[in-house]
Amino acid sequence: MKMNEERGIFDFHGFMEICLCFCNALTAQPVSILLVSVTGKRKQFAVNAELRIKLIQVPTATLQLKSLQTSHPTMSEIIVFFDLETTGLDTSMCHLIQLAAISGDRLYNVYTLPRQPIPRKVKQLTGFDVLDGSLYLNRRCVGTKLLQEALQTFIAFLRNFKRPVILAAHSAKKFDAPVLHRLLLKCGLLEEFQEVVSGFLDTLLLSRRLFTDLPSYNQEFLVQYFLRKTYNAHNAVGDARTLQELYSYWNPGPQDVILSRF
Repeated sequence: MKMNEERGIFDFHGFMEICLCFCNALTAQPVSILLVSVTGKRKQFAVNAELRIKLIQVPTATLQLKSLQTSHPTMSEIIVFFDLETTGLDTSMCHLIQLAAISGDRLYNVYTLPRQPIPRKVKQLTGFDVLDGSLYLNRRCVGTKLLQEALQTFIAFLRNFKRPVILAAHSAKKFDAPVLHRLLLKCGLLEEFQEVVSGFLDTLLLSRRLFTDLPSYNQEFLVQYFLRKTYNAHNAVGDARTLQELYSYWNPGPQDVILSRF
């Protein structure tokens, strides 16, 4: 696109060719572009000329592509891996026990005292127990925060990244995200949370897209299979940390990440 320095006018002939190439590449079909100036000139237009662009034969796929692009992890976004430990698997009523999150070397971990009994099976899996109004992990007393404060400090941790956050968890869509959403809504913190978090990434969905023939997709198996190690499963810190390692090992492509987001 050249400019006539004497008249201060842009030559849009080259610009039209660029537009046509770009649109044809997107649609895989011929696209007509009509440029009309207020003066009626067809090769050169004043800088302040009004232009009308008419696109013909633009398929629906173009609109779908635009929708996908808005959910693509951009350079401005950051992935934070997180995990919840709760009193059960019923997303409508389980109580939070532990919330942990990690991105790079930055770690967040908090415990809350559940207001409902911890089932025996959960005690055996996680090592959590409540005795005399205190929370114990593997028979060691741990400090706790009230649920409201725990969620507020979690949001503050995410805000410190000063970038839109994508929260990633294994089975996030079925479990972690619904539980977190319910608790945030209960504490009146959902709007504040949404100002910081731009969406979720489910690494269970991602693993099924990347590897179609594995015998299992639970996180403990995936860690053993790809990272060749065991870890402290059913502890939110261990789950979040190894999930970050798995993601780094997989190094998924943008399209697979897009289709695993919500």
